[in-house]
Amino acid sequence: MNDDTTNYSQYKAKVGTDNKGNFVIVWYDQRSGNLRLRGQIFDSNANRM
Repeated sequence: MNDDTTNYSQYKAKVGTDNKGNFVIVWYDQRSGNLRLRGQIFDSNANRM
Protein backbone atom coordinates (compact mmCIF):
# COMPACT_ATOMS: atom_id res chain seq x y z
CA MET A 1 0.00 0.00 0.00
CA ASN A 2 1.54 3.28 -1.06
CA ASP A 3 0.18 6.08 1.12
CA ASP A 4 2.80 8.73 0.34
CA THR A 5 4.35 10.45 -2.67
CA THR A 6 7.95 9.45 -2.04
CA ASN A 7 9.91 6.82 -3.92
CA TYR A 8 10.45 4.57 -0.90
CA SER A 9 9.40 0.93 -1.18
CA GLN A 10 6.82 -0.81 0.96
CA TYR A 11 7.50 -4.33 2.28
CA LYS A 12 5.61 -7.35 3.62
CA ALA A 13 2.06 -5.98 3.43
CA LYS A 14 -0.57 -7.98 5.35
CA VAL A 15 -4.36 -7.65 5.51
CA GLY A 16 -6.70 -8.50 8.39
CA THR A 17 -10.50 -8.33 8.58
CA ASP A 18 -13.22 -8.29 11.21
CA ASN A 19 -16.75 -9.73 11.22
CA LYS A 20 -18.24 -6.41 10.00
CA GLY A 21 -16.19 -6.32 6.80
CA ASN A 22 -13.75 -3.69 8.05
CA PHE A 23 -10.10 -4.38 7.30
CA VAL A 24 -6.62 -3.23 8.21
CA ILE A 25 -3.49 -3.21 6.07
CA VAL A 26 -0.07 -3.10 7.72
CA TRP A 27 3.33 -2.84 6.03
CA TYR A 28 6.90 -1.73 6.52
CA ASP A 29 8.45 1.23 4.74
CA GLN A 30 11.56 3.40 4.95
CA ARG A 31 10.23 6.88 4.22
CA SER A 32 11.79 8.28 7.40
CA GLY A 33 15.15 6.64 6.74
CA ASN A 34 14.45 3.75 9.12
CA LEU A 35 12.34 0.66 8.54
CA ARG A 36 9.00 1.31 10.30
CA LEU A 37 5.70 -0.48 10.65
CA ARG A 38 2.78 1.48 9.19
CA GLY A 39 -0.92 0.71 8.94
CA GLN A 40 -4.33 1.93 7.83
CA ILE A 41 -7.83 0.84 8.86
CA PHE A 42 -10.73 0.83 6.36
CA ASP A 43 -14.47 0.33 6.74
CA SER A 44 -16.40 -2.26 4.73
CA ASN A 45 -16.76 0.25 1.85
CA ALA A 46 -12.97 0.77 1.69
CA ASN A 47 -13.18 4.26 3.23
CA ARG A 48 -10.25 5.17 5.44
CA MET A 49 -11.16 5.30 9.11
